[in-house]
Amino acid sequence: MKSQVPHLEYPFVLKTSPHVRLIEHFVQEEIEKFDCFSPSLKETYKSSHFGTLTADIFPNINLESIAPVSRFIILIFCFDDFCDQLSLHELKKACQKVIDILSGVSSEENDIEIFKQFENMRNEFYSIVNPFWMDRFINSCQTWFEGMCLEYEYNNEDTARYPSFEEYQYIREKIFGGEAICTVVEVIANFLIPDEIISHPYIKQLRRLVGSMGACYNDIHSVERELEKMESMNLVLVVQNERNCSLEEAREVAVKIHNNDLAQFLRLRQNLPDFGVYNEEVNRYVLNLEFLLKGQDVWYHKITKRYCKDKI
Repeated sequence: MKSQVPHLEYPFVLKTSPHVRLIEHFVQEEIEKFDCFSPSLKETYKSSHFGTLTADIFPNINLESIAPVSRFIILIFCFDDFCDQLSLHELKKACQKVIDILSGVSSEENDIEIFKQFENMRNEFYSIVNPFWMDRFINSCQTWFEGMCLEYEYNNEDTARYPSFEEYQYIREKIFGGEAICTVVEVIANFLIPDEIISHPYIKQLRRLVGSMGACYNDIHSVERELEKMESMNLVLVVQNERNCSLEEAREVAVKIHNNDLAQFLRLRQNLPDFGVYNEEVNRYVLNLEFLLKGQDVWYHKITKRYCKDKI
């Protein structure tokens, strides 16, 4: 059964893609192709319902975006799990290989499926985005991988330790891949954000808050799973270690941090700056960020078994 964790409420509308069955079917088929995972792990992925997650966090996804966006969601989870078994040298090599593939280098014939999936995603994205967006997406993935490499020191059995709260904040948002996720939301919102808008402090702060809330939400739900795996990059565990308090007290602190981010997001949402000719597009983009937050909420609480104790 799932651990008893707080239900973090998002005051947003829940919307599910009408293509949810198609997306889930696609995801189930693609998971079966991953030759680097055992049959039991693939079954665990299937029971996690990443397709339903995709349909809930990206309800406005169109048919031509289903393949690359669904692959992206699969890879967020699968690549992270794959890298857990690597040395730091192997991890850096794997991350660089993915960046090379996203930048246009072809995978090799003897590559494992996970790298071929990144190549498929790249080709599918190239058919629906512009080069400027692709560069932004690659840079956001680079940030994600930097976080994974920084995390290694804290989780490696020879150097394992809890980070300070400040160290955690710097690294965790990178590991969660929030910037990459917010970049994909541009595709869903049909608004590949121009550079002059993406660099605006308002947009940058909204995206940072979404990444922070997503990371915090995940940590609150996955703390038992990460205790079992002896991983230290978890907000609840970091707070518990730093304050020498109980797990439940630390979880309450994490909830407050999350809710403070949410309150700031709501304040910003009510005070949208004037973006001129882009006002409608920016508003649509922010609305899709809200769908993202609400969709993850439903997935964690009602759909996935990924964080059930019997799936650890």
